[in-house]
Amino acid sequence: MLTRLFELRDEVIQFLDIQKQTELFVEFKTPWVQVIFAYLSDIFDSLNTLNLKLQGGDSNIIHHRDAITAYTEKLQLWKRKILAFNYSCFPKLLAITEEACFKEILDVIDTKNQISNHLQHLTDEFKRYFPDSCNNIMYRLATDPFHVDIDMLPDTLQEQALEIKNDTAAQYDFEKMDKALFWIKYLQDYPSTAEQALKLFLPFSSTYLCEKAFSAVVAIKTKYRSKLDIASDLRCALSSTEPRIGNLVKTMQAHPSH
Repeated sequence: MLTRLFELRDEVIQFLDIQKQTELFVEFKTPWVQVIFAYLSDIFDSLNTLNLKLQGGDSNIIHHRDAITAYTEKLQLWKRKILAFNYSCFPKLLAITEEACFKEILDVIDTKNQISNHLQHLTDEFKRYFPDSCNNIMYRLATDPFHVDIDMLPDTLQEQALEIKNDTAAQYDFEKMDKALFWIKYLQDYPSTAEQALKLFLPFSSTYLCEKAFSAVVAIKTKYRSKLDIASDLRCALSSTEPRIGNLVKTMQAHPSH
């Protein structure tokens, strides 16, 4: 929304002028407001990209942790660039600062410090909302058991971790398989280690599945089908198992002709 509004800012200014919205017209036309508008548009674009990475039924807390950690580190990178008067990380802000009228504003107003402070506050809010609740050594064990420091693991897991580390078949599977599926496969071979690793994959990391189910309910149970028992239909809508139509057709008996 912000991106679209930023792209149409000239048209919006013209519209406000026609509608005699003097206060909004003057405020919106101010170069400083447009600079902040460009910056916020870039920030929300990056947040939307992050939000898409956190969607999906197969997402887990490990995947989300990696994505959020990477984003907070990007915020710090952008902060360092802004303090060095490098706006390349924000395309819209970079484009608007190349115009002469905006360069004067940037020289008069301490833009870089205001933007860098905002980036720092954004980083702090991310760390507050998404604290690093994963035990680092267990996180490393779950995500890369072949390079984990054995001495840092609990005594009950060290021997099994050594066995996994020297299991070439397990190493081959780990490179080819999803991490959660890998630990499920080796649950019987290395029960203690696999159980601890799987605990990191079990928590629901988002409300995506609930939102997907609610959307399916809305689509299935319309006002014209309000008395419908949707249990079976909802199970089919949410299941990831694809029906084997060919086999179902073969087992059906055709209606005999008279």
